[in-house]
Amino acid sequence: MKKLTLKLLALALACIMLLPMVLACTDEDDTEEPQTEAEKFDAMSEADKAFYLLKKDYEDGGKMSADLNATLETTYSGYKVNAILSGKSVEINTGNTYIDYTEMTMSMTMAGTASVSTTKNGWIDGKFFIYTSFNGSDDGEGYYELMSKEDYIAEKEKEQGGFAENFGITKENCSTVTCTKNGYGNWVATFTDLNESGLTEFKLLVESFSGLVDPESLVDVEFTIVVTSDLKPLSISADFEFSGNNPPLLTLEGEYTIGNDVETPEIDLTGYQEIKDGITA
Repeated sequence: MKKLTLKLLALALACIMLLPMVLACTDEDDTEEPQTEAEKFDAMSEADKAFYLLKKDYEDGGKMSADLNATLETTYSGYKVNAILSGKSVEINTGNTYIDYTEMTMSMTMAGTASVSTTKNGWIDGKFFIYTSFNGSDDGEGYYELMSKEDYIAEKEKEQGGFAENFGITKENCSTVTCTKNGYGNWVATFTDLNESGLTEFKLLVESFSGLVDPESLVDVEFTIVVTSDLKPLSISADFEFSGNNPPLLTLEGEYTIGNDVETPEIDLTGYQEIKDGITA
């Protein structure tokens, strides 16, 4: 169960990759009255609007948080499986301050047996840390290892690597694209009817479920981005469609906060054991 939890954690963290922690750079026309980003956006076609939002880098001020959820209903070895993954990830990188924190809880029911596991990990004050507990236990295990900020970021990028930018969605492999305003005035961009090339990255995500779902049974994905009227990110979601008589149900969702509205997480490493050279000190 612990192995599956960590793989699901990697799956959910992949959602964050849509919003890179970089400052947006936009080209301005050299005129007396340059167009604003919103004016340029309004002049685009519907498909161009959607792909603009897919590829856009958001100015985050070095702060971003994401509330993440994944749900899975399937059948494995003749048993019904229900899994719910929920959590939060926060990254603050403002020069003098760097904090990275992710907390994920997974509840899973299989063959009438329910289990709950919680994982916390990240970096603060020169320490990489990880904490795990099972079935609501208050006596989970916490460990930390001394690590520089640079080494931690490099390791994190390595662990999250392997996925193509924007999950590999392009105009060539996605035949249905829409971008409209909803009742709240937010822009909603939707991508679906993906061909085999467009499904490649999503099949990699499905593989994170450790054999519970066959990646080759994935036939389509509806991927949605929601931003505010002034093009600030709100959420992404992915609904997976599988073939078969009793196909799995799989959805991923992420809601984002960027900039000064991001709250600094409270991280207490009291009771964590230090690890040196792979050995508990």
